[in-house]
Amino acid sequence: MNTLEILKAARALLTPPEAWAKNDFAFDSSGNLLAPSNKYAVSWCATGACIRAGGKLAAIAAARELSRQLGGREVFDFNDRDETTHADVLQLFDDTIARLERA
Repeated sequence: MNTLEILKAARALLTPPEAWAKNDFAFDSSGNLLAPSNKYAVSWCATGACIRAGGKLAAIAAARELSRQLGGREVFDFNDRDETTHADVLQLFDDTIARLERA
C-alpha cells in the first residue's frame, strides 16, 4: 500500500465515531489497551489507525503527511487534545488525502 491508500484505509477505519480513540494507539471493546494490529482492537487513534491500515513502517509516512497537514504538529498531540473531536480527526484525514490527490 502507498501512503495515500493507507490514509484512505485509516480514514475508513475511523469513520464510525466509536472507532476513534484518544490517549493510546488502540483498544478493545472493554477499553483495554491493545496493539493496533490486534484482531480484537475496535478503536484507534489517528496514528493507530494508520498502523492498522498499513503496518508500522508504512504508517510512518502516513503520519508524516498528517503532521505536514497540521503545520508540523505531531499527530498524536492533535488527536489527544481535549478539544479535538472525531470530526476534526476525519477532517484532517480528508484534507491530507485531498492534498495528496492533487499532487
